[in-house]
Amino acid sequence: MIPGATMQTATHPKTGERLRVLDLSFNYPHIAESYIDAEIRQLCALGAEVVAWSHVPAPAPGPTPPGVRSFVGVPIAPIVAQFKPHVMHFHWMLWGEDILDSAQEMGMPVTVRVHTDTSRERLQMYCAHPAVRRVYTYPMDDVRFDFTHEKCTPMPVVIERPVPLPHVVRDRRLVLRAASLSPRDQHAFVEVARRLPDFNFVICLAENRHIGAQDTIDSVFNANSPPVPNLQVLWNVSPGEMSEWYARAGIYLHTFPENKTAAMPVSIGQSLAAGCYTIVRNQPRLAAMIGNAGSTYENYDEVVAFIAKTREWGDAQWLAQTDAARAEGERYCADHAIRGMVADWQDFLRT
Repeated sequence: MIPGATMQTATHPKTGERLRVLDLSFNYPHIAESYIDAEIRQLCALGAEVVAWSHVPAPAPGPTPPGVRSFVGVPIAPIVAQFKPHVMHFHWMLWGEDILDSAQEMGMPVTVRVHTDTSRERLQMYCAHPAVRRVYTYPMDDVRFDFTHEKCTPMPVVIERPVPLPHVVRDRRLVLRAASLSPRDQHAFVEVARRLPDFNFVICLAENRHIGAQDTIDSVFNANSPPVPNLQVLWNVSPGEMSEWYARAGIYLHTFPENKTAAMPVSIGQSLAAGCYTIVRNQPRLAAMIGNAGSTYENYDEVVAFIAKTREWGDAQWLAQTDAARAEGERYCADHAIRGMVADWQDFLRT
């Protein structure tokens, strides 16, 4: 529980029942989309009953929380009829007005969680629909989409709170990157590794079916020819193993293309919460994510310099850096990040 916070439970404000939440997403439980799983696990911890529906199977599935029933690609209406959810919660803004119309007919409040791929037009459509009570955007999305609305509420990316791993020793010369195959300059991580042979680099890639996935694979393998001896390329790392990599890495490098705008990468929240020195592209939202807990770069020459500089750090600087990172990462932990969303649902059900 968050120090100083009041106890929160996911119960119906009128009946006292466990809150029943129908969570709809694209390919849950994909390991690269752990922000959805973190929300669900925290809802379960608060006492909610959750049914997860996914449009297609996850290409790299992770475990689902105990007690969560999961459905893939089946009609939604029979699930609603049997489960009788109190709230319908969408991810990714993939669904049209037909499902929203059905929710409105049932008098069920709908909330929507914006992630990377959306548009101003899609936001406008959801905000205009009477069934949608709240749209949870990322901080600074009002600037990103040049759009504001009374239904839009900023909410950070959500991660599971790291558990202590006393058996894992921090390696100050280990640089980590975790990513799906969506183009995120993953090849640049390989190129940085080649320039810093006295550091070890690990990149954990998760399979997906996004446009550009094969190009990402090709670019990583091309950059790694001839092989970089101080680099490991790992595939479809389980959430438990991934937690150990974050706990072990002294440095987290978030590669990202110069000509794109980042949303709110879950891996940055995870690296901060784990205490990593986190290096990100110099974009306003990414810079705001790390606060004083890392460095921002304009180009990969700067990245090499930032990492090389840590050779001079002593124990006190590493300890201060770790403490700063964990402090910044606190806001992304699910027991903090979804409190407002659960309170919203309870307010909607009171009226």
